[in-house]
Amino acid sequence: MNDVTGRPQNSLWRRVRAPYAAVIVPRHLQPLPRTRFKIQPAITARSRFIDAISNPDFVATAIFCAIGLLGTVNLIWRIPGAGMM
Repeated sequence: MNDVTGRPQNSLWRRVRAPYAAVIVPRHLQPLPRTRFKIQPAITARSRFIDAISNPDFVATAIFCAIGLLGTVNLIWRIPGAGMM
């Protein structure tokens, strides 16, 4: 369809799209979606032991108990007769 001057009419879509036609938008790779379910290794006695030892609370408790044990042994060796009642 022609306008008043005899030129073909541009559709509304072409008029809206024209300013953005020369803009080049770089497309980056999108990250892969995370899987909802992760594959977990089998729980064994060894894995439970390693998890328990690597817990910071366990380490602090073990160090505190070791200091108490060493202090008790030191006291027993310094005063051997105190334990006999």
